[in-house]
Amino acid sequence: MGDNRPITWRGRKLNAKTILMLHAAEHRLGSRLNLLKGSFDPAPGRSKGTHDDGGVFDAQETRPEVISALRKEGFAAWKRNEGGSFRVDHTHAVSIFDRNLSDQAKSQVTDYKRKRNGLIDHGPDPHPRVKIPDHPNRKKLVVKRADLRFGQTNKSIGFLQELLGITADGFFGEQTQAAARTRLDWDGTGPLGKGKFERFFSGELFDRRV
Repeated sequence: MGDNRPITWRGRKLNAKTILMLHAAEHRLGSRLNLLKGSFDPAPGRSKGTHDDGGVFDAQETRPEVISALRKEGFAAWKRNEGGSFRVDHTHAVSIFDRNLSDQAKSQVTDYKRKRNGLIDHGPDPHPRVKIPDHPNRKKLVVKRADLRFGQTNKSIGFLQELLGITADGFFGEQTQAAARTRLDWDGTGPLGKGKFERFFSGELFDRRV
């Protein structure tokens, strides 16, 4: 899966693996996180290079259960408090499985595995530890065939494009629609049938439901 390919999702740039892992964490929580900052964002300033490449995001929610859910799905995650170099309270998360992390993000993963805080002082980790998973959980996403139509928002946003190997252009954007018509002879006005669905989506990535 392309860790170095940005997908614009919820108004932020992330790669497909990070989105799948984030979905898994949200499944645990039973709620959606609000993203303040994504990956592939080399803007100078407060992030000091951490967000320059893939695998990293900041979320508005900071509850302990948010930290725990992210960690259980393979993120090095900490609450960052307002003040100093941080504008607002937020949760900072770095995928420990990403192959395209910036050097700064890699350093934070190392800190996390050493039970440190990922900051410049390398202080102790302030949060309860969880067992670090052996591999990313990428099977939590539910894709419903009946929901797949052009112009409709769906949880599978971005992954169709990832699998088709085309530039992310918004869910069922012009490029994706053209690919669907050409490759599957599907005009997008009705639900995606079972046969075409299985040609679109990889079985190992999706919980396939009617």
